[in-house]
Amino acid sequence: MAIISRRLTKQEREERVLDLYYNQKMTYRDIAKLERMCPRDIGAIVNKESKDADSKQSLSKAAQAYDLFSQGKSPIEVAIALELREPEVTQRYKERLNLKQIGDLSRIFLGTRGVGLAPFLNLYNSTKAAGYNVKHVVWLLRVANKGLPELEKVLYLQI
Repeated sequence: MAIISRRLTKQEREERVLDLYYNQKMTYRDIAKLERMCPRDIGAIVNKESKDADSKQSLSKAAQAYDLFSQGKSPIEVAIALELREPEVTQRYKERLNLKQIGDLSRIFLGTRGVGLAPFLNLYNSTKAAGYNVKHVVWLLRVANKGLPELEKVLYLQI
């Protein structure tokens, strides 16, 4: 009775090499003998896996930082929790703010179906042209909101 063996696909072979190396703790030489492969090819597979794992971990750190910032953690708390240095934490914090602001702008646009965005843009342009900042606009709106009902009553009585 003959045993028919099929050839392994490239992916299956790589998975087998990684299993033998990481899980079975075999050396390149032992794997080369068993799998009839060149040690250089084994090294390439192991190095590729190592690079993939490093890139996944760096993505993971970024995602973890975004999550911690979303929970209200301060940059120093994120740096301690993820064992990151200041430049990387600062970069992740800026990225998270940009992502959040893009999301906020998108919600405004979708909520107004794009039509209500023009008044916001006009207000922004007018504010910039007058040299005002956001604090000025907020203060002006608070004053207007308190006095607006009274002003409407006076104007209504005059008509």
